Amino acid sequence: MAGTLICAALLLREAALAASQTVVWSAPRWWHDLLTAPAGLAALAGVAAALLGVGCLWLALRMLGGGERDEGAAIDAGAGQTSVVVKAGALERLLARRLVDELAEVRSARVRVTRREQRLVTRTSISLAATDVRRAHARARTVIDRELRAAAGLDAGELTVEVDELLVGRGGGT
Repeated sequence: MAGTLICAALLLREAALAASQTVVWSAPRWWHDLLTAPAGLAALAGVAAALLGVGCLWLALRMLGGGERDEGAAIDAGAGQTSVVVKAGALERLLARRLVDELAEVRSARVRVTRREQRLVTRTSISLAATDVRRAHARARTVIDRELRAAAGLDAGELTVEVDELLVGRGGGT
């Protein structure tokens, strides 16, 4: 945001200077001091600006990344120290396929399964033929709970269903 604001101010300054030769818009004093400072001080300011830029880029990418992805849910097989790890991606593909196969109104589905503390969080995005959305949510919950119990012995926990697209017409055409 700061970079965008600075660039917008610089663009505005350049446009004002180009528009009329009578406009005088001098650079701030600190800018003049920086340009006339000894080379070592200017280099230090450049390094500081570069580190600040890298830090901002790192923070922006970290925010876009959405945090750490859960790679799977460890399920106790009940035999001593044996455990089975079910990858989240495998559960996600299974659930998406089951939603499309078992619910006639669902045309496509994307599912994301994560774990918060000791409970599962399931987020589903679906394209849906025009229908009662609340009924579709309840039916999706039934399918997801059943499949997660069968595959991993867990239920959907916190379930969010987002309808990306409501399709109308014959065969669900938009």
